[in-house]
Amino acid sequence: MTAGSETAYFAPRGRRPLDHRDGLVLLLDGGNPCLRSGLMRKGQILGLAAEESSAEEGLWKLVATCLGKTSPLEVETFLYQAGPGSLLGLRIAAMLVESWRAWQRLEGREPAKLRFYHHAEGVAAALKSRLRGEAFSLGSDARRKSWNVLVVDAVGQTSWKLLSSEEWVALPGRRYLLPQGFCSQPIPEGTGVLEERLGWWDFGLLWEDALTGELGKAEPALLRSSKFVPWSGQIHRGSRGSGVGGQRS
Repeated sequence: MTAGSETAYFAPRGRRPLDHRDGLVLLLDGGNPCLRSGLMRKGQILGLAAEESSAEEGLWKLVATCLGKTSPLEVETFLYQAGPGSLLGLRIAAMLVESWRAWQRLEGREPAKLRFYHHAEGVAAALKSRLRGEAFSLGSDARRKSWNVLVVDAVGQTSWKLLSSEEWVALPGRRYLLPQGFCSQPIPEGTGVLEERLGWWDFGLLWEDALTGELGKAEPALLRSSKFVPWSGQIHRGSRGSGVGGQRS
């Protein structure tokens, strides 16, 4: 996983928990089936909103709910879910963040800091206490030929891999598929689909674990080495209820 710019995103160095230096934090996650936004300061959740919706329809509404009467100009840190996840949702979140930072500059303000996190790493942090001493892995569809897999070893160390189904099955420990709106390939045998209630973790972990890194500009963490297959119109129209593969008669 070294092609393109993904090294800067997935390398663990430079990660730290959020702290008082980050001030008022606005979180945007547009890359998952359940969109989420949160307004936070010093480990306290001031506003939280979630909705199962498409990012172009629902993300700004969730952000507005969290902000209430607070202006985006007042935000001191934008925290952006960098992926892997829905590319459209990740880009919409990035567009919102960069628009607000540009607005801050136009108003003569110092633009807010930009930090990122990966949803799967938050899920892993939440699961470590339940699976203490066990190796496990969390996967998401990398689109038709491979899986984005977060590997957690028995001592809790994590690493990202881009794996075929056969390679993922060969890993030690339990395997979980993260909740996702669409899966374009058969789920490997013996892989449990993580319950949605387990997939959405407490944002308080952001102040406890080294889950956030620093960015210069919001953009999705693209895994360019993934072997994509052309996306057909029929598959693209697959819904959450259409099953694995998205094909409908």
